[in-house]
Amino acid sequence: MTLDIFIPYMAVALTIALQGITLIYLPPNSYRRICMFPVILLLVAIVYFTAQNASVSGPWNLFIGVEFGSVLGFEVFDNVCLSKIAYSYTAVAEAGDKKKDDDIHAVSAWKHFYDKVRWSLDRVINKRRINRVDQTRHVPYFDSSRPHHTPSRRSFLLFRTVRCILLYLALDLITSQPLEDAQVKFAPGKERIFARIMAKDISPAEIGETFGMIMAHSICGYTTLLAGYDFFSLVAVGLCKGQVSDWRPLFGDIRQVYTIRTFWRKFWHQLLLRPLESNASFIAHSILRLPRSTRSTTRITNADSNGKEHTAQTQPQLQLQDKLLFLATIYTKLILIFLISGIAHINSDRILGIPFRDSHSISLFLCQAWGILFEDAVQWMYRCVTGSKGNGPVKLWHRLVGYVWLVVFALWAAPGWVFSVLRLEVPPVVLPVTIFPRG
Repeated sequence: MTLDIFIPYMAVALTIALQGITLIYLPPNSYRRICMFPVILLLVAIVYFTAQNASVSGPWNLFIGVEFGSVLGFEVFDNVCLSKIAYSYTAVAEAGDKKKDDDIHAVSAWKHFYDKVRWSLDRVINKRRINRVDQTRHVPYFDSSRPHHTPSRRSFLLFRTVRCILLYLALDLITSQPLEDAQVKFAPGKERIFARIMAKDISPAEIGETFGMIMAHSICGYTTLLAGYDFFSLVAVGLCKGQVSDWRPLFGDIRQVYTIRTFWRKFWHQLLLRPLESNASFIAHSILRLPRSTRSTTRITNADSNGKEHTAQTQPQLQLQDKLLFLATIYTKLILIFLISGIAHINSDRILGIPFRDSHSISLFLCQAWGILFEDAVQWMYRCVTGSKGNGPVKLWHRLVGYVWLVVFALWAAPGWVFSVLRLEVPPVVLPVTIFPRG
């Protein structure tokens, strides 16, 4: 063991501490916050470039490098500079009639300090801001039929413990057998599935194998994230006496997924949504100067003051302009969200040993945005032709078409990202302790 292993952990601790000090003790509009931002960002950069030394486990190194490296950098920029989060002091409860004044002040001081530390850690740990006023949208419930239901601490710990163990064993079993001829099967250029179909350079068996590899890779990622989340929830609730209600399910109901949009909105985790949305909004509104909302009513009123005839001619044009600006804004922000997410995930490829020229993180996430644009366009044309308003339950044939579309989209967008991992000469160590024999 060398000192290199301690560097990312010390940098993470200093980053959290400096961010907490900045948010607690510096006023939101203070210029000193701007001065503190590059200092905190320097520590984030240290985590970014040293996370591969954090342990022998690849998924843990990815967690440190992405969560406390690239993603935390966007979070710090949001908390310190954009949203300008600040600690709000609460009234100190009375210590009791028999307490002396100095004892009361001492208890109050320690309570204030404890509250500040807890608040600072909560800003970093509670990514979805569960049970907070700024909670992220679409956080799954423990029971979708009973939104206010919270399981007991005992049942929560029992269920999460059993599931964490089973997920660990499943991940160990899946990764126990190495792939044969991976360098040949998944060589550069093999990921262009549809180009190979057009050139008749791929067999149906290869297409099926490619889709199987995509699904297996996705299941491994899902299993790793869920097992890690269960482990942290057990530590928080079981050892640190955290609230069960703060650890709602990480993923939603996969049965609701039949489009790319429903996948990201209703199923996949929302851990990164807040910093992604905040940074995308900053670029769209403050840099690109796109409007935050339409102002058609104000403009119509101004037109009325110039005369009725002028109003009748300009109102439809202004409404169309507002609609186009609104569409341009929401889809620009959508593309920016996925672009920033792709940039944040580049570090995962770097930690795995994938060269930047072979990294497909940005293209993978940008494909999600273009896929959603395509979905929205097709659904809009369908509503225009049929007169449907899109309300009510989803029809069965809509779901079937959606499933086919998701398969086609996966074969188009995902092979480059998956193949770059599969053809690594030295596969990453997934688990620190293995039970099943390696092949």
